[in-house]
Amino acid sequence: MDTLFLGIEITLQEVLKNKEARAALQRELLAQYKAPIISFTLNMPGKVKLSQASRFLHTIGIERLKKALADADFSIHAIQTVENNTGLEAFFSVAAEARLLKKIACQIEDEDEVGRLFDMDVLDMDGVPISRTILKLPQRKCFICEQVAVICARSRRHPSAELLAKIKQIIMAVQG
Repeated sequence: MDTLFLGIEITLQEVLKNKEARAALQRELLAQYKAPIISFTLNMPGKVKLSQASRFLHTIGIERLKKALADADFSIHAIQTVENNTGLEAFFSVAAEARLLKKIACQIEDEDEVGRLFDMDVLDMDGVPISRTILKLPQRKCFICEQVAVICARSRRHPSAELLAKIKQIIMAVQG
């Protein structure tokens, strides 16, 4: 395996436990700041979620999100990052309307191949996720075959090795 993707393999139980912890942190941030939350994670295939590749991509995602929010003149109440074996996460509490935040998140996700590796969920002040469907935006596309991403993921259309090879290609292109 490429050293870009070396790390500790995780279990489904760890993923589920982390999902609960993420939801709890989101509720905590919503209650504390009384503002929408952008929850940023990566779409990383395979059992290793914390690696040199994920660290690199996460840094790019945070930089892009900070810039987009600054360009929109939105005030960030707080940014909280979480790092564990299930991956890197960032939570932005932002003084803005949730739908506008989702539009910005979708623009970042759809900007280029790197953006396709980002997963930026937006929760309104009541903790309700804002979907692309609500905004009448198209579903995300697979970065391998351009089909609807969720269909490829659920059917496991592409083996992890193929996905990781594409991610490596994307990282190499970004690094120049």
